[in-house]
Amino acid sequence: MKAVLIVFLAYIVVVNEKNLQSFSKGVIPLVIILGAVCVNMVLQRHISGLLLMGAIGMVVLLVGGMPMKRFGQLMLIGLIGAGAAAILYSLAKGGGLSYILDRFAGMSQAESGEITDDSWQTSQSLIAIGSGGWFGLGFGESLQKYAWLPESQNDFIFPIIVEELGFLGGLVVILLFGMFIYRGFYIAKKAPDRFGMMIAAGITFQIGLQALLNIGVACNAFPNTGISLPFFSSGGTALMIQLAEMGVVLSVSRQCEI
Repeated sequence: MKAVLIVFLAYIVVVNEKNLQSFSKGVIPLVIILGAVCVNMVLQRHISGLLLMGAIGMVVLLVGGMPMKRFGQLMLIGLIGAGAAAILYSLAKGGGLSYILDRFAGMSQAESGEITDDSWQTSQSLIAIGSGGWFGLGFGESLQKYAWLPESQNDFIFPIIVEELGFLGGLVVILLFGMFIYRGFYIAKKAPDRFGMMIAAGITFQIGLQALLNIGVACNAFPNTGISLPFFSSGGTALMIQLAEMGVVLSVSRQCEI
């Protein structure tokens, strides 16, 4: 859905460019599109997905040159709608979104060194990162992945990388993502048309934001979100889609005068 949302919003902005100044023809269609996506995320109790989809949508529209007045109206409607949907779902399910508060509580518990059910993943993640030292325990020599750190192959792959390859190995991963983000936005800047620019910028932002959230969760900078680390986390479908997105960015790059 992330990849499709980027392409679809870029297409809507390009074909509907003359009507972006209009509230009824420029804002309402986008509210309907983003609203359907956000409702789907709320029904899945995937609030981090809700925030990610919303952020991707707003960045694509902002880069696409949507008038700031209409952009502000869209953001206001989106925030009110998302908040209302989350509250109504929580009330209907009898506290169905209360786990969000538990994850914030888990952050403070992990910071204080208290290991509970809510802070278990984050605490074990910090132990893995601390155990790696400068150069790590060696490739494949992680101890935390053996039943200590849940989802170590997916959401918490970064702590295992640091445990095995050390602080320097983790720094290399961060630098690689930084280079990717720089190059992606550079391609977007040099794109020959608005459609290519919006797609390249949207995909770059999506990958960069996912990496930031995943690494931040592993370091206890953000509450546990369940966002995977692009290109590293286990998941064949996700990897195929991310590689397809890279093909799209390279296609835009091929048309640029770089």
